[in-house]
Amino acid sequence: MSKRPADNAVEATSKLPKRESEEHTWTAKVEEGLTRANARAAELLATGPEAATVANVTEVLLLIGEHWPTQSRPNVAPTAAPVRGMCLGLVYGLGGQGMKVSKVSEAFPELTKFVNGALAATLPEADFTWSSLQINYKYAAKRHVDGNNLGPSYIMAVGPHTGGGLWTEVR
Repeated sequence: MSKRPADNAVEATSKLPKRESEEHTWTAKVEEGLTRANARAAELLATGPEAATVANVTEVLLLIGEHWPTQSRPNVAPTAAPVRGMCLGLVYGLGGQGMKVSKVSEAFPELTKFVNGALAATLPEADFTWSSLQINYKYAAKRHVDGNNLGPSYIMAVGPHTGGGLWTEVR
């Protein structure tokens, strides 16, 4: 599946987990934003499942501000520079680490639970399962094929954005 979101996008995929490098770190400003988002996610989780809405996901993600974690994503990035985004859920650790929980998910579990729960509430298939969520922030991914997907993907754009488009290949 290929995509070209123009702004924030949340993607649930039933694929092999993303690879994560040990060098994936974040600055103090990134941690502050993720901490704010994690705290708000915890508040919303405490109110019950009715809080699992796209509007609340947008609110929580906007609390991160402009300082998002960065990732090297050469297969989708418009340039060779790292892009802003994060993977929630399982990743494949490089250097023989194998499957593990992403660093963002490990450090900010309430954010991970909330976004996963809200996404699950929007899916048309109640039995759809996934191993990870990729959240992109303010970059348009170049046209690509997600070669490691095992089955269908769901993509949801959140927040104000313009332009972009989505191309899908049906097999």
